[in-house]
Amino acid sequence: MADKILTFSVAAYNVEKYLDKLMQSILAMKNRESAEVLIVDDGSKDSTAEIAKGYEKQYPAIVRYIFKENGGHGSTINTGLNEASGKFFRALDGDDWIDPEGADKLVERLAAETADMVLADYYVCTESGNTYEHIFKNLQDGSEYTYDKLYSEKVWIQYHSIIYRTDLIRGHKLSLSEHRFFVDSEYVVFPMTYVKKIKYYNLFLYCYRNGHTGQSVSNEGRKRHADDSEYISRRLLSYYNRYCLKQDQSGSLLQSITTLQTDPSSHPVSSSFEMPSSSGMMFWFISELCIWHIRALLSFNISRESYRNIKKFESYVHKKNIGIYDSLNNRFDIRMLRKGGYCGYIACHIIAWGRNLILNRSVTGSNSKWKEKLWNRH
Repeated sequence: MADKILTFSVAAYNVEKYLDKLMQSILAMKNRESAEVLIVDDGSKDSTAEIAKGYEKQYPAIVRYIFKENGGHGSTINTGLNEASGKFFRALDGDDWIDPEGADKLVERLAAETADMVLADYYVCTESGNTYEHIFKNLQDGSEYTYDKLYSEKVWIQYHSIIYRTDLIRGHKLSLSEHRFFVDSEYVVFPMTYVKKIKYYNLFLYCYRNGHTGQSVSNEGRKRHADDSEYISRRLLSYYNRYCLKQDQSGSLLQSITTLQTDPSSHPVSSSFEMPSSSGMMFWFISELCIWHIRALLSFNISRESYRNIKKFESYVHKKNIGIYDSLNNRFDIRMLRKGGYCGYIACHIIAWGRNLILNRSVTGSNSKWKEKLWNRH
């Protein structure tokens, strides 16, 4: 293949219903020869392989089919990154698609880009046929940012918005957990320790399909894969401690980190300690992930076992990082859970039930005001 500007690494597992739409959206690009598409088949049991091989045969200069034994979403990104030849790397889920016009604009700009990471806007597309725009409203097109600046602006970074410079993340041996769900959190957090230069492009690239049956981020999916949610939360807590607290583990330092939640400029200072520039963003992201996991546990049927599982996870967070543990008190339901004992747990379960009902309505299209608020809350 000729020199490529952008690699699309497609996580493909049993996506026979969706793969054509994704591939047609990429092939509709005017600059498609500047892109490569790696269809990483994660051991599919349907006709994904047949469809992918058809595209590889028809477009050999653009498309490459790669089969691997089933290892989960993280393993497809690990494989795609190892095989990528593009200057920049964009991971795609096989049931999503891209905006061809936005992709053409992206490729044109990436040709001369030197940033470590590029953020782009994206669409959220529901199964009911509605489309919502996720725009980074506080950012300026073409401007350069650091994680500190993004954190001070409360810019929430998600998997759907990220394009990495390939040689940077490959050089740092980015490796996501395999046989696990929710590894998109690792994909966001792990590079925070070495990504320095971030650019924002005010263009739409990714079309994220939301609300289809079996999706891992649905309420049922979160309950079904709660063990994976806890595994990823624990791994990222350890990662944060390793890179942000590795030189000073004093209780006073851990307590002072809590101020990052309310004052991003007040980084803890120690004569033997230097906070990475991404520490505030990483702290915020992992705190939100812990809250997300606790709320998933609150969605289970009320039982002493469910309550013990929540208390066990809370105890782990407290032991691992006092600062992050204390930051969770910013949420009303977490405070109620901690202060109210088992009765507080029952009340929080009811709150979680109501929250999930609202989220489900936002996906099915029955409440437009809630949808707009939820999709554009960042």
